[in-house]
Amino acid sequence: MGRLLTRVGLRLVGAVATLAAVSVLVFAMLHVIPGDPVEVMLGDSASQADRQALMLQLGLDQPLTTQFQRYLGGVVHGDLGESLLSRRPVAAMLGERLPYTVALAFAALLVAMLIGIPAGIAAAVWQGSLADRLLISTAVAGAAIPTFWLGPVLVLVFSLSLGWLPVSGSDSPDAIVLPVITLGTALAAVLARMTRGSMLEVLREPYIRTARARGVGPLRILMLHALPNAGLPLLTVLGLQLGSLLGGAVVTEVVFAWPGIGQLLVDSIERRDYPLVQGSVLLICAIYVLVNLLTDVLYAVLDPRTRVASA
Repeated sequence: MGRLLTRVGLRLVGAVATLAAVSVLVFAMLHVIPGDPVEVMLGDSASQADRQALMLQLGLDQPLTTQFQRYLGGVVHGDLGESLLSRRPVAAMLGERLPYTVALAFAALLVAMLIGIPAGIAAAVWQGSLADRLLISTAVAGAAIPTFWLGPVLVLVFSLSLGWLPVSGSDSPDAIVLPVITLGTALAAVLARMTRGSMLEVLREPYIRTARARGVGPLRILMLHALPNAGLPLLTVLGLQLGSLLGGAVVTEVVFAWPGIGQLLVDSIERRDYPLVQGSVLLICAIYVLVNLLTDVLYAVLDPRTRVASA
């Protein structure tokens, strides 16, 4: 238990360092790229006096070091600031969008697991057969299809041509179907390939051969002996993918106008809304780091060998 707590402590220190580094990088990049919120809000025809007055009102006339100290001090105290355009608290705006991203991420992960894991198990059991080659070929193709292409194709077929599903938005329950398919396709392909590889490795273990020699049925061997041990490597993959999905599937949310964190981030970048961009990126990073930390701890709990190896 002591070794596990030490490992968690080190991961927490790394997580804090990562978030601090992200804060510095995002702040620096926002002030390096061309454009500023004053130009977006007032336009090119605004007078210099109006521009200076707005900069003073928004606090953009202060030195960058002062602005960064104010931003970092707010983050430490849980205050992400206010949106420059809407003048609403950034935390409140993120809180409104986060449930949409969470719903989309978990739905896509569930669909990917229901498709990818059984397909990987079947491919491992039927290794070398025609079914195995078809499943793996399909998985490779699914992983290679970019979401920015698959999304519009699904809209063209199922929304515009067949009229079965909404084109975009979140006004109806079935509006989530196409975004989930778009996100879940690539993840299902990854899970299928990982499951097949893990299952093949486990099925070659001596204890599997011993179970077969004792007359244990194939289904019992598969479900009670092989699958639980093959599932440990999948845990890491699921953690990484869930962190990415929860962080905001930016492309998918933009394609389908899904009101999640990714859509909010793109809008805030276009408008040069510095506090909202910083808050969105920091939230995405925090979610990703937290999910990976929990995955790492869970893996160590389920497989004590990793604690011994890392001690």
